[in-house]
Amino acid sequence: MPDVDVLLSIFVDHGGGKEVNNLDPSELRKLRNKQRKARKKAAQEEERAKQVQLSQNVQSKAKGTPNSANHQDGEADAPKKNDDLNPDKLSGVENPLEEALKFLTPLFQMLPNNPEIYCFGFEIYYRKQKPLLMLRSIKRLWQKDPEHPKFVSMVVRFAEFRKEHESEWPESVRQVVQSECSAMYGEKEPKAFLHEILDRYKWSVPHRHECSKMMYFLDPSSQRESIALATEIERGVEKVKLLDCEAVLESLLEGEFGDDVTSEMEAYKIKCRSRFPIARAFRTPEELLEAPSEKVVNNGGGIPDEWETTDEKAPTAGGDGSGGGDDDDSSSNNVTVANTKNGDGLKQGDARNHQVGVVH
Repeated sequence: MPDVDVLLSIFVDHGGGKEVNNLDPSELRKLRNKQRKARKKAAQEEERAKQVQLSQNVQSKAKGTPNSANHQDGEADAPKKNDDLNPDKLSGVENPLEEALKFLTPLFQMLPNNPEIYCFGFEIYYRKQKPLLMLRSIKRLWQKDPEHPKFVSMVVRFAEFRKEHESEWPESVRQVVQSECSAMYGEKEPKAFLHEILDRYKWSVPHRHECSKMMYFLDPSSQRESIALATEIERGVEKVKLLDCEAVLESLLEGEFGDDVTSEMEAYKIKCRSRFPIARAFRTPEELLEAPSEKVVNNGGGIPDEWETTDEKAPTAGGDGSGGGDDDDSSSNNVTVANTKNGDGLKQGDARNHQVGVVH
């Protein structure tokens, strides 16, 4: 649900409901960086539009100046500028959380068994500070998928929110929250619950990722320990997937483990490149510039959605595809990678849900 995700990002970019003057230095720095990137992107789009318009004007003059009648007809037929695609307008939504709810509310009815719906719902209600709606999202996720990695982060954040605001709630609300929380995870403290989940799912990369984020959330002094837990993909873990590794990298980039994590992030990219050698997310800018366009040809058989690796490495470009996935019969997944000069086909790692793109 990228639309909901974008609106949540806009809400954070606008200060997350806080006055800018009340933000701590690290939050203010992240906000300024995102605003600067948005302005830069908007300026690039505007410059690109000017270049296109200039090119069209040159071509029009080369063909000769049309008479007034034809000129008027041409203006009438010309496509009108769509202000709805203006970056400033798109990023200037006044109520991003309300807009996100417009996307999400119908999905609660159409996709009631999709656990991701309740994860997004929690994120919205957490920002709107609606305790009962937050609790409803947690409960429904627990009912649909109690082993979902985000369950632990939702519980921990709600527990901390409850500690801070419970004294402001009516007695009826406190009773409901007490009853529901006891049914789901008992009377455990957030740290105790966090370590219980980590012990149970220490082999799972997404669970380690969520637990490590909550370790830092509860105790910022545990930054190095939290990052080490999240970025470990070589020992004691199973089924390391590309999407899970990209999610950890995104958390590091977005400051979810604090500032000054450049060295850890670069070390993590190196480890990920050894498992996913053709994934663009972990390449250096120099490698991305030098990498040729590549076309992946499917010679029959199915291709896994993500390369899952345990002790083996993911297949490299030009391999036969037998090093990744769980299939024993490598002949059914024969994949070859061919360079293309004209840039057609899918480039390496362009599909987010695939280690490689497939051209049928």
